[in-house]
Amino acid sequence: MATSAGARTGLMADEVGRIEPGMRADLILLDRDHWGFIPLVDPIRQLAFSATSEAVRTSIVDGRIVMRDRKILSVDEDALRSEIREAGERYVRDCVPAMESGARKLAPYLESIYRRAQDAPLAP
Repeated sequence: MATSAGARTGLMADEVGRIEPGMRADLILLDRDHWGFIPLVDPIRQLAFSATSEAVRTSIVDGRIVMRDRKILSVDEDALRSEIREAGERYVRDCVPAMESGARKLAPYLESIYRRAQDAPLAP
């Protein structure tokens, strides 16, 4: 299903499904030392049931290496982390106080509902 049979059922056997010149190649290279492969007894079964995405070391999409040694090559990961960090800090600074204020206003009602539910007898 993952190679030529999948390509045939997807009507793409002329484009994908084999590793050879002229074919579109999407491949992943796995870390043999990943915990999901230790001990290596049945690689196919372990790939399906034990290994996680953490085992992927390198990804090749359409013949282009897009991730090498778990580092994405098409994105500046440090800049992206910085952008996400700044957005998170803005959210905490600009949105969380209003949310906390709204939650404080609702707290007495929620506590009352909780107490009533806690005191209600359970049906046998």
